Amino acid sequence: MKRTGAATLRPEPFRKVGWICLFWCCVAVAQAQTTEPPSAEAQAAESGQANAAELLNSAQRALGQLVTTAEQESTFKGSTAKTKPFWDGLKTANQELANARTSLTLKSDAFFDQLATSLAAVEQADIARIMNGGGSAKLADEMERLQKIVLRLNENFGPYAQRLKQGGELTAEEQKALDKLVAQQDELEKKLKVVEQKLGRNNRDIQKGIDRIREQSKRIRSSRDHRGYVGGFFAGHMVSSWLWAWHWWWGPWGIWCPGWIDINIDIWVDGWDAIEYDWALMDDYYDVADLGLDEIDITDEALIESELYLDDGDFGLAEGDMAELTGDIPGGWDDVDTDAGYEVMDQMESNFDQTPYESDFEVNTFDDYSPADFGGDFGGDFGGGFDW
Repeated sequence: MKRTGAATLRPEPFRKVGWICLFWCCVAVAQAQTTEPPSAEAQAAESGQANAAELLNSAQRALGQLVTTAEQESTFKGSTAKTKPFWDGLKTANQELANARTSLTLKSDAFFDQLATSLAAVEQADIARIMNGGGSAKLADEMERLQKIVLRLNENFGPYAQRLKQGGELTAEEQKALDKLVAQQDELEKKLKVVEQKLGRNNRDIQKGIDRIREQSKRIRSSRDHRGYVGGFFAGHMVSSWLWAWHWWWGPWGIWCPGWIDINIDIWVDGWDAIEYDWALMDDYYDVADLGLDEIDITDEALIESELYLDDGDFGLAEGDMAELTGDIPGGWDDVDTDAGYEVMDQMESNFDQTPYESDFEVNTFDDYSPADFGGDFGGDFGGGFDW
């Protein structure tokens, strides 16, 4: 009997089905090979956690999305005296976040300064947004998201997290620095009262800033053990950021702010310079589910365009811009001795050099702004273990 070949046993319809299945399998494999992997934001949003590199990437993309939105709003289109602090803040933040990524790769201590500067720059942009009417709800939401991300970067990956994990009693140098920071608060209150009298009573936003910075000043005054030490210095970090952000809008009553910030940086260095940072902490994963990373949706092309817009823009304030920012000065500009602000700043620095741990500044002038609205409470669960 003749043996039938295997091919003759398979009916023709089934042979066609087999080819069709093979075709669609090939299509599926091709699609799987060409589909782009999920973005870092999508992965972080899905897992609810992110390390330093991933959160830095999210910060840059959140900033790019904010820039794209702001460019489309009439209030922020172009560069005017009132919008320059907004765009200048975003430009600085963009540069510092990019630099921080490089420093993270190189394990350079410049990383911490770059995180701190990016935080101050974002706060500058947000206060400028407020002083320009706030913009759209979408812009406000995107600004809030960026603030939260940059704040979390500083909380979880700055030297603060290292000191918390280290634990233990305060060293003599840390205690001296903390005492100096606490002593500064009396002088700060004098300046807040002057700004309040000159500008705050006539401007609700400025008054709100003054009230908030006072809240953080109280935190500093109550700092005690190593947890309080970390909390106090982080509050001081934020206060310096807000002083810088607000000083553009205070005219002659904000001239002293940069000098004040320099003094507090010196205090910070005295208290934190001895900490040896464990770079392995950068690989730790922290909860980020509350940051809204899944709402960051910007293409690579749009991100590049936003960076080019910031890089190419000239957002520096000209000499005549300050008067437009502050508007009508009570008593008029003619009655203001602007040189006195610089004299105060020089005197403060001189006193600090002579008495590095005593508060003897004979000054009574200007300032402020604040925290607790980063779309949420300031601080929160710091580094996964610090209860503000």
